[in-house]
Amino acid sequence: MKLNHIDLPVTDLEGAADYFQRGFGFERLPAPVDSMAILRGKDGFALILQQVEKAEYPKAFHIGFLQGSDDAVHAAYQRLADAGLPLPAAPATRYGCLAFWCQAPRRHPDRSQPPPRIKIPGTFHQLSCPSSKHPPS
Repeated sequence: MKLNHIDLPVTDLEGAADYFQRGFGFERLPAPVDSMAILRGKDGFALILQQVEKAEYPKAFHIGFLQGSDDAVHAAYQRLADAGLPLPAAPATRYGCLAFWCQAPRRHPDRSQPPPRIKIPGTFHQLSCPSSKHPPS
């Protein structure tokens, strides 16, 4: 089974859409309403963003984008830099996986809830993340 899409409520639709387009290479598709952005990744995955007044996520909520190699993780990080977006800490190995974590942007007066954390994992090394196990979140 392959995940087809995820639908995220966001408080800054255009800011979030721009971030995922410039930083992660998503393509924006026509949406049925102005309060929605449909973004498609190169692998066909769809990220749906919907404008809301207040977005609430569970404390540990995050999204992980799997990359095919360590080089792809570094390239994803460089894409953020090339786009002039805020840079998180550089990729590092944690739990046997090369990864970096960043926060999606938001502009809204109610900042009591943190924006979703975006996790970009890279290569899962066989000793740390055998193919029969899922990497830790």
